Amino acid sequence: MLTVHGAIASRDGRGGTAPTAVAAQLAEVKADLVVQQEWSAARR
Repeated sequence: MLTVHGAIASRDGRGGTAPTAVAAQLAEVKADLVVQQEWSAARR
């Protein structure tokens, strides 16, 4: 039987909705944000 939780958890690829995929994507975005902030600060 398909459940909402099971459906969400099964989407663990890049761009997926599984908690592990979301955590990995969030870490990637946070790291990129740091790089962008450093770039911006260097040009002030």
